[in-house]
Amino acid sequence: MAQDMNLKNYHIVAESTNILATQFGGGHIYSIQIGEDMDNGLLVCRDQYVGDEVWSAKDYVAGEEPLFLLNPPVVPFTQLKGYADEDRFYNAKDDCVRAYTLRVGDRVSLSENAFDAAPAEGQYVTYDAAAKQYVVGDEAANGQFCARVLTKIVRSNLTMYKLQVVSL
Repeated sequence: MAQDMNLKNYHIVAESTNILATQFGGGHIYSIQIGEDMDNGLLVCRDQYVGDEVWSAKDYVAGEEPLFLLNPPVVPFTQLKGYADEDRFYNAKDDCVRAYTLRVGDRVSLSENAFDAAPAEGQYVTYDAAAKQYVVGDEAANGQFCARVLTKIVRSNLTMYKLQVVSL
């Protein structure tokens, strides 16, 4: 992961609360080479095989297998606390990023800046690949990635929302 030293930029913070792909036989974890800067927590699809167990990324398309980008932050500069916060990190263009296959029932958490509006518990979110953000709505959507907001998590330095995947 790359570190953003501009303290005015805030990147999405994502957590894999409970993803089946992390369990034996649950699903694949791919190495995806991205063609642009991308935050953790965004969705992509697998494109062409690059080689050495690496695939290129393409924008998420409804009906295709969504892959959840999630690389651990690497903290090379920790002298100032603000630079070590997880919202300082992003996946740089041409990086190989961990990408988890999602399944119905998987749970992830995303920071508030991942959404087009602050969601409420019980609302649903879909993913807009062009805007690279999650869109909040009141009804579940079938035939594409859709997750239900389970709870709001307030921390001292950021607000996150726990989601459960309801359709793919």
